[in-house]
Amino acid sequence: MSSDGDTSQDDWVDLLIELAAFERAINEVFDGPGSENLPALEASQWTSISPADWGEAQVTMTPSLRLIESQFPLNDFFSAARAGNDPPIPARRPTWLALTRRQYIVRRHELSRPQYEMLAGLLEGQTLGEAIARAIQYSSVEVDAFAAELREWFQTWSAAGFFTAIEMRGVR
Repeated sequence: MSSDGDTSQDDWVDLLIELAAFERAINEVFDGPGSENLPALEASQWTSISPADWGEAQVTMTPSLRLIESQFPLNDFFSAARAGNDPPIPARRPTWLALTRRQYIVRRHELSRPQYEMLAGLLEGQTLGEAIARAIQYSSVEVDAFAAELREWFQTWSAAGFFTAIEMRGVR
């Protein structure tokens, strides 16, 4: 691993600490429970809930989902190092990632801050409405654009197997 001359010893130490935690999370996702034997949430399940009721919907996440918040672009650095390159120590840049396991392969998904906050809320057991409100706090787009982004996020995340069920809070 080379240095670009603009990084400090502190950056190098901080990167190593975050990289070690990242690699540990990847191993935990690989070794932990996955979604291989769980049903994936289908589009019909999303559309079966009235938009007026979405605020009270509770989403069950795949058990392998882990979120990573970093001061460095860990995914880029990790990918370059894994490919056998000698990447320079990257400049600090806040990054957010989701890790999942599908078909016994750990997948890494880069996230924006609002996406990270939305998924963090859902993982903490917040309703869909609460998690959306949390994500909006970190978004700089207008409400209509945010609504369009939400549709894209949920399509992408559903296809990636992030969710296993959706139900109305208090209704089992």
